[in-house]
Amino acid sequence: MNKFTRFQGGQNPGLLDLSICSADLFSHCQLEVSLDQFDSDHCPIFVSLSKFGDRTVKVRSYINWRQFSNKINDCLDNSLETQSIEALTLIFHSCSVSTSHRFSSTSRQHSPWWDAHCNYLKALKRRLLRRAKTYPDPSNWSAYKKNGCTSSQIYQNS
Repeated sequence: MNKFTRFQGGQNPGLLDLSICSADLFSHCQLEVSLDQFDSDHCPIFVSLSKFGDRTVKVRSYINWRQFSNKINDCLDNSLETQSIEALTLIFHSCSVSTSHRFSSTSRQHSPWWDAHCNYLKALKRRLLRRAKTYPDPSNWSAYKKNGCTSSQIYQNS
């Protein structure tokens, strides 16, 4: 992005120094600088995300930032001089691949009889259990047990 984002009186306008974006989002991300400063010395930057499509499987990426930082430092210390931006990009990419892991999980498939009322009862049961554990009063435990019996009966009748 080579549009000016900061204006100071009497000085040259400044560019955006650094933008950090996840590799998964980079191809779906678009940055736009507004020319209206809204009475500020900075131009607002609009970030647009698009073209994600529908996914049925949830994929998550995690990176160990400490390990990534150590590997980058080791690679840069071992190389005498980085000749080009492409070589530096390759070093960053190889370190990010080696220090990150991905996993996917499918959404839970409920039985055909499972409906919105069952979801409500399940959430209510969790909330009552949380309340009973936080405030161990006999009335809280009895409310949790009563809800458990009601939920079981509804699950069996469905």
